[in-house]
Amino acid sequence: MNFVNEVRSDINHPLYDNQVINLLEADPSKKAGKVPNNLKLSSTDQNVYDQDIIIASFRQLRDEISVTPEGKRLYRKIIGIAVLQSGLTNSPISFTNLLPYEDFQEIYGKLDQLSSATNLQLFKDVSAFERNNWTDNSITPYAKAFWFKNAKNKWQYKNNDCSPYAIYR
Repeated sequence: MNFVNEVRSDINHPLYDNQVINLLEADPSKKAGKVPNNLKLSSTDQNVYDQDIIIASFRQLRDEISVTPEGKRLYRKIIGIAVLQSGLTNSPISFTNLLPYEDFQEIYGKLDQLSSATNLQLFKDVSAFERNNWTDNSITPYAKAFWFKNAKNKWQYKNNDCSPYAIYR
């Protein structure tokens, strides 16, 4: 934001009228002293023409600041935070759909490497996907465990007839 504020205050800066510079704003955490602090574009509800202008503005920003090593790092950080904030889904603060594809394709390309990972079977065996998505009933079914008395007259949960991925609440 220091860079953005510096550009906004200098009418002679080449990025002064850049759409991204004009729309980029900090979105600090609502809890005092807590992270994350985010970035967002103040208006992302534009039509396709406006979105194309923002994508072109990101390219202009990249080309203008990437002439120095600090500028390259800054632009990579902007791309990185955009991807971290939204991942593969849209949210009120996501703006990856407004980034030039060539700027984040390398990051998303790394996700494709999962299919060649040697420990993917272990990931499946320990139900990591289900455990990480336990609140999503479309992935992890909801099941209620029932108490019963066993042959030793002790109370226990009956859960052997449910899905192995079911979460008991």
